[in-house]
Amino acid sequence: MSSQPNVMINTLVDSIKESLNDASMLGFESFAEQTIEFFRAVLGFAALTQPLNSFAMKNWKAFSTESYFDESGVFVVCVYALPLISNGCLALIFILKAIVSLLIQTKRAQLQNKMRQSSKSKSKKQN
Repeated sequence: MSSQPNVMINTLVDSIKESLNDASMLGFESFAEQTIEFFRAVLGFAALTQPLNSFAMKNWKAFSTESYFDESGVFVVCVYALPLISNGCLALIFILKAIVSLLIQTKRAQLQNKMRQSSKSKSKKQN
């Protein structure tokens, strides 16, 4: 069951990498790679919430005076998973911003190239 979140995370990361494949031409490679690796790490740690809660529920006497860990995992989710998920959402926003910026720059370059080609063809027709 723990391999399913990993497969989903890897599939998501691979699709994001494919979307940012041409980013290296525009100087986004290091930003995109760092953000994707951060995103993968954060979601990987968030996927470990249930095993961490189970471990802590069994061994709470070794590190605490009270058992904060119940079967539903409310404490672990509030203290551990919510900050990770928030950071993952923030990383996703940065990834989407990079994708949108890349799309805008690519479209501008296409339009400029199209304008140059049309002006060259007009000048050839006039000559």
